[in-house]
Amino acid sequence: MHPVRLSAIVITKNEGANIAACLDSLEFCDERIIIDSGSNDDTVRLAQSKGARVTNHNWQGFGAQKNFALSLATGDWVAVAWSKTQFGLPTVPGFTFTRA
Repeated sequence: MHPVRLSAIVITKNEGANIAACLDSLEFCDERIIIDSGSNDDTVRLAQSKGARVTNHNWQGFGAQKNFALSLATGDWVAVAWSKTQFGLPTVPGFTFTRA
């Protein structure tokens, strides 16, 4: 049995003010994937500097963006995070977990 891997996906556009704190709170994840839909601020640069894998994908609606992000995740479980939130215990507002 292999260790369980956890991926995190975050859908963004112009979230430069929030993305660094969000990604810092997800450092425990094995991979952090950003799906960016055309930011014209420093979202992409900040996410890359935090070690996230950033993929540009034109906005096609939230469901389509989420499904695209899930297709890139390699973890056994996926945390779906909002860029304006930070992971924290005991409550996790703005996060859902999906079995890959």
